[in-house]
Amino acid sequence: MQTEVKKSRLENLFIDGTIDEETVADIEKMLTRKKVEKLHKYTIFYNEKRDAWYTANPQNYDKRIQRKTRGELLDALKPYYIESTSVCLQDIFEEWLAYKRTITDSPNTICAHRKHWRRFFDGTDFFQIPLQEIKVSDINSWANQLIKKYNLSSHAWQTIKTIPKQMFEYAKDHGYIARNPFPELKVTVKFRQVSKPTSETQVYNTNEYHNIIEDLWKSYDKKHEPRFLSIVCNFLMGLRAGELCALRWRDLDMKKWEISIVQEMVHMNAAELRKTYASRLNAAGLPHDQIRACLGHSNTATTLGYIYNPLTPEENLSIMEKAFAS
Repeated sequence: MQTEVKKSRLENLFIDGTIDEETVADIEKMLTRKKVEKLHKYTIFYNEKRDAWYTANPQNYDKRIQRKTRGELLDALKPYYIESTSVCLQDIFEEWLAYKRTITDSPNTICAHRKHWRRFFDGTDFFQIPLQEIKVSDINSWANQLIKKYNLSSHAWQTIKTIPKQMFEYAKDHGYIARNPFPELKVTVKFRQVSKPTSETQVYNTNEYHNIIEDLWKSYDKKHEPRFLSIVCNFLMGLRAGELCALRWRDLDMKKWEISIVQEMVHMNAAELRKTYASRLNAAGLPHDQIRACLGHSNTATTLGYIYNPLTPEENLSIMEKAFAS
């Protein structure tokens, strides 16, 4: 009953604009974990040697459930105690993508996932099915139809399959489902056959290579623009374009003759920078009219469209705790 009252208060805060939707989700997850912990009758313990949390499976005491953190373990117990919900893959895509950002160094990977999501998955029937109702037969039917519809090659399928595959893994790890059916997927249709391109269309031969290098040096001597030298260098390094463009002098160790590839460059919309700028000013307490002037807007209504919550979940929680402390 107390949990429901707290959720009701959270809903009111969300409705009147005190907190955003993401913060509400974080708080609700915390309340759900507390509820699961109360319902779970077996001991939850930490194994220091394995650096992991354990407990007994609610349906089979002889089996153990293991997760890296206590919170993840409680999430894994959720399906055993909390009534089934209508959460579907569509609902958790952004949540999964945010998690994915924390475990990859490549922003281009995130861009590719979003691109494939929009083209193949977003809004489709399969991604609207409640997660706990999805059967292996549903997955098989969806996957084979998708391959036929887009006439996918094996390589293309393996590339886009990463999204649903990892989303199912995420759903299991975070308590949306108790069992992951995706590994049982069977593709029975034929993939589009792709002939391997000829060498002539894929690589430069020796003469072409030397001619290109010579031309690049001539262009550099004439225009003194480093972009020509970057291509010369990349013939020796084979970097991705984003990695090449992101190289800095401090990435080069002249003593060891080593180059450290630690980042890559991606396109960023200037509007995102401006929105971050406006939101941080707003969080610091600067009046809206002054933010409007800083952005060069003619009216405050436009400026309000640039203002979001730039705080971390921890900062939001801290503010909320202070609000409820009185």
